[in-house]
Amino acid sequence: MSHALTTGEASLNETLDLEDLNGRTKTIRNTTVPVKDESGTTLGAVILNEDLTDLRRIQEALKLTQFSVDHAVEGFFWLNHRGEILNVNESACRMLEYTHEELTTMTIHDIDPHILSDNWPAHWEELKRRGSLTFESKHWSKTGQVLDTKVSVNYLHYDGHEYNCAIIRNITERKRAEAALRSSEARFRLLVEGAPLGIAIMDQQKRYVKVNQALCSLVGYLEEELLGQTFALFTHPDDLALNVAQTDALYSTSHPGCRIEKRYVRKTGETIWVTVNATSLAFPEEHEQHIIAIIEDTTDKKRAEQALRESQTRLTEAQRIAHIGSWELNLPENRLTWSEEVYRIFEVDPRRFGGSYEAFLKLVHPDDRDLVDLAYRKSVAARTPYNVVHRLLLPDGRMKFVRERCETFYTQDGQPLRSLGTIQDITEQKRTEEALQQREQDLRDAMEERERISQDLHDGILQSLYAIGLGLESCKPLIKQRTDKKATDLLEQAVSQMNHVMTEVRNFIAGLDPDVHQGGEFSAALHAMVQKLIASHPIHCRLAIDEPSVSHLSTEQALHLMNIVREAISNSLRHGHATKATVSLKPLAHSIRLTIRDNGTGFVPADVSGLGHGLSNMEARARKVGGRFAIRSVPQHGTRITIDLPKEYRHAESESEHGSTAARR
Repeated sequence: MSHALTTGEASLNETLDLEDLNGRTKTIRNTTVPVKDESGTTLGAVILNEDLTDLRRIQEALKLTQFSVDHAVEGFFWLNHRGEILNVNESACRMLEYTHEELTTMTIHDIDPHILSDNWPAHWEELKRRGSLTFESKHWSKTGQVLDTKVSVNYLHYDGHEYNCAIIRNITERKRAEAALRSSEARFRLLVEGAPLGIAIMDQQKRYVKVNQALCSLVGYLEEELLGQTFALFTHPDDLALNVAQTDALYSTSHPGCRIEKRYVRKTGETIWVTVNATSLAFPEEHEQHIIAIIEDTTDKKRAEQALRESQTRLTEAQRIAHIGSWELNLPENRLTWSEEVYRIFEVDPRRFGGSYEAFLKLVHPDDRDLVDLAYRKSVAARTPYNVVHRLLLPDGRMKFVRERCETFYTQDGQPLRSLGTIQDITEQKRTEEALQQREQDLRDAMEERERISQDLHDGILQSLYAIGLGLESCKPLIKQRTDKKATDLLEQAVSQMNHVMTEVRNFIAGLDPDVHQGGEFSAALHAMVQKLIASHPIHCRLAIDEPSVSHLSTEQALHLMNIVREAISNSLRHGHATKATVSLKPLAHSIRLTIRDNGTGFVPADVSGLGHGLSNMEARARKVGGRFAIRSVPQHGTRITIDLPKEYRHAESESEHGSTAARR
């Protein structure tokens, strides 16, 4: 104002920032016009103040809006009703690779060939009617690149003119990602549908939301029958509780997955085995966990495993029954593997066995180790089968006999690779062979003894009896001449008794049969002998013979037991007047017991001087075959005789203790 008053010149549109009473800044536009008189002297001034605060704010907002539009990601296009491009922002220039000047000389038809000039009027009218449109299109850049775009168009009426404001976003990358996703989904669907394994997806409620054809075929249900159902539809009842618990754990924990072996019951009722590999996962577009399960039919595998187990069980049982074990020696690694039966034969704890060739040799009898080692090494070197019999020395001092066989396999260059073999416990066989040899020797000795006794009886006692008999017979005429009735009767009685004695001697000679035990005939021979003894006596005699125990008797033992039974039953008849008797042969823990029991009159053993000839003979016979003789008798309560024989009787020891056969002769 001072300038106008002093110079007489107007001051127009001065902008002043002033602070009002409330402390707010306001923008004021000031105009000062001097007032002069006719002579030109400045009399005063007219001052005009205009508050531009709101206008300034609008202008600033417009600048910000323009800046935002120019730097927006989307391209902004302003068009008129003829499709001419009136203005664009910087993003539109970058997107289409044109300058601002180039674009503002073009039409929408130059950059969007889908919008033809013939269709533009109709498009314009639709925009006016609706006010805005959104659609996807394609735009060509200056370099010929085709861009996928999303277009949002708004109809504007400003200052008497009509405008089309189009906002264009480049969605090329999104389109590529969507195409890749669709392709991936198509491949996934193809993979799921064509997979040979069952595949299923379950939601949080364990309901199937997706199943493939392989699973439908596996359980025998259609897809529409499975969707919305749970695995309880076809899970075996015995497996359901565990299956539910494992599935709940997948939903409630961060466990990456689980593997389940279970049974399915197909729609037809058939039970099959499956293996389920399940994994918990979350889909990005959904808020709940899902489980994807891959199911494999393992029925054939289970059956094969069961068949293998049954076969292995049968093999193990067969080896146990036959006492034959199998083994394998890996020669490069010196690793020895035994079957269960080999451990039983060697009586070794598998946990303490070294599993090597050297560990095996330590179990061989020390006297046989060099023999076994040499035989095996020769078989490997010569590529011949290995077959050897040797002994095992057990920790408690017992010995076993075993037979080993094996065959060795070699690499292509001739290096020994592994030996496969068997081992058989032949201890019983060896003992049987030894017992057979001993029994053969016993039989030969018994036959020689029989011949000697028969010859002695025949040539000695029997001939003497014959001579006595002849002498007595020659006395008969002399006695008859004297007509001595009493003498004649006594002579007749003596001759009769002599004939009876001779018959008994003949019967005794005939009874010395060494075959009573040969071929397992002991029981039959004993029964026949007892029946013959009691044939003319009112006595019932019961025999209880354990046949397995008979097999432990030697021929010599059998013969002596026969004579002991003969003597005992004879005593029961002649002296005890028994009406019942029992003969039994049974096994004990370490011996075999023969018992002869009767219900006769009995006696006091201590009152019998020297036990009598019959009792002393029985005791001597028992002692001769390594047995222990015992008698228990109570007057009016019968008599019991027991003989305990060792199961392992050695004839040689008996001879050394009682004298050899030749010495006894």
